[in-house]
Amino acid sequence: SAPRGGCGTVPGAASWLVPIMVDTPPPADGKLPPQEEGVDFDQDDNLLESGPGDDHREETQSAPSSAMNSRQPEGETHEVGHATEVGDAKVVGTTPELPSKPPLGNSSKGGVGGTTAPLEVQLQARLQEELLPQPQQEADAKSKPGIMSLVIVLVVSCADTGTTVATGFQYLAMGREYLANAIVTFTILGVGFAVQAWSAWGAGEGLGATLISLIGAKKIFDTFNVVYDKKLASGVNPLRSLTMTRSLDIALDSIPQLFFQSMVLVQLKPADRGYLLWGSALLCALSVSSLTAQSEADVDTSVSYRKLFARVHGYMPDSKWQRKMVMVGIAMYCFGYMAAKMQALSILATVSPFYTGVWLVAECTVLWVCRYMSEGTFRFFQAGLDSKLVSTVAHILLYMGCIAAPMPILRFPGFIGPTVYLPWILYTMAANPVVVMIGLKLDRENRIQITEGQLYQNLGTRTAISILGFGIMMAFMNPSHRCTFFGRLSLRKYIDELWNERVHAPIGEGIDASRAHILKFSKYYWPSNDTLRNWLEPSWDGWEAADPPPVWFSAKFKQRVATAMPPEALPLAVLKELAKKHSKRLSIEAEIEAGIRPDI
Repeated sequence: SAPRGGCGTVPGAASWLVPIMVDTPPPADGKLPPQEEGVDFDQDDNLLESGPGDDHREETQSAPSSAMNSRQPEGETHEVGHATEVGDAKVVGTTPELPSKPPLGNSSKGGVGGTTAPLEVQLQARLQEELLPQPQQEADAKSKPGIMSLVIVLVVSCADTGTTVATGFQYLAMGREYLANAIVTFTILGVGFAVQAWSAWGAGEGLGATLISLIGAKKIFDTFNVVYDKKLASGVNPLRSLTMTRSLDIALDSIPQLFFQSMVLVQLKPADRGYLLWGSALLCALSVSSLTAQSEADVDTSVSYRKLFARVHGYMPDSKWQRKMVMVGIAMYCFGYMAAKMQALSILATVSPFYTGVWLVAECTVLWVCRYMSEGTFRFFQAGLDSKLVSTVAHILLYMGCIAAPMPILRFPGFIGPTVYLPWILYTMAANPVVVMIGLKLDRENRIQITEGQLYQNLGTRTAISILGFGIMMAFMNPSHRCTFFGRLSLRKYIDELWNERVHAPIGEGIDASRAHILKFSKYYWPSNDTLRNWLEPSWDGWEAADPPPVWFSAKFKQRVATAMPPEALPLAVLKELAKKHSKRLSIEAEIEAGIRPDI
């Protein structure tokens, strides 16, 4: 099987175990650290949400592959130095010594729940849980220096909001002619705050977070919770809440403000273009790019994300200075890309809002077609958000992301995907001069107050900054993950790989726990019905009878199986239970019709 970490240059699991064992000396007393408890299935409501203790950034590379790719011949052992017993295998020095014959019926404990996994896979999961906790805790403790990055991003974002407010008041001071500009500026700001408050209330973050959102301080509140590791009373992950706040701030404030201020600037005479207006537009772009870089670092260095999706996550290097160079590259890449795109669109929108709308709708439709051809469906990948209407809205939001902040995470299969991501970026850079040219041709009333030469010069400079930033990002990232920015990988194919090879999940360890977590994807991306049935049928009764059952085999999981899977994929026990409930319902309806039972 192909290596699951990055582009194929990362060796298989048997190889990455070796350096870990080299760097981790055997315990002096020959005993291993206690095994961590599993995570309940119900606690992980978001597909990409990390489990408790797994939402920190790590300083050591953690992109293990999900299945053993190099097999040790049966009966062959390697003995080097000190020996430590781990389950049915013996860890000898730096290399695990496997028994010559695996015991019959041996079942992995950490959530496998009855399915006999290959011995090497069991060994990998056991070693991962028992030998890695201490180094991982040390890496988590070293993540505190990232506080400075959080504070810098917060300062830039707050400065962006402050200059926006000041710009609105400047429009009021410029007279009645600019009153509409002030109204638009404050309206965009107010809508952003209102939606953040609605999101906080809907996510169960409480009245306090909702009120804080209404006064525009949600970014400060969330950053404080992340820096000081404050768990919200509602149980919402603070990092997840901060990520959502950043996303809403980018989509509903920074991007619309940048677009609107750019439209105003190109129509103002040179004498009226004050430093505050230029500063407001610049800080909007800096806010988006810095938030993008920081968010990418938070996600890609997450221990949980790297374990769950090692093929995509893990491009951030171990070295702090190299990681910061990657973040600088991302910020430059997004800053130049967004500034160039917004300049082109503002020129066209100033001259003809109609043609601007036609252009945007055409681009959005072409991207939809590209995503459909790549994935085979346009449905959003998150269960519960995969209806036609919501999937369409999700696609529009993804397109807006491509317009403003082409975050590297958009290359994840199911978002834009690696097949479409880089070609779309290159298309956008090439199309910007065309948009400017069309806008200038349509400007018969001389609304554009910036010369044609200045426009193309600015556009070229911004595009060059973007290309340079992308080059810096690619140069300093881990070489193993460079190919994740291009190539062909659909979400369905990636899920098939995870289904067969991944042994980690936030709801336990083992193949079964991983597969239970995969069912949180939309059913439109699940493996085939035969594959699902072949997994569930042999083990369902065993999971039901187990005392205690696997941690992931919860009522919520069983309901997901019963309601989302087609009948062809359901195990016989579930079909019988559904038939029993249906028969009972028909009996009750018959009694109601006969007057035996009152209709309540």
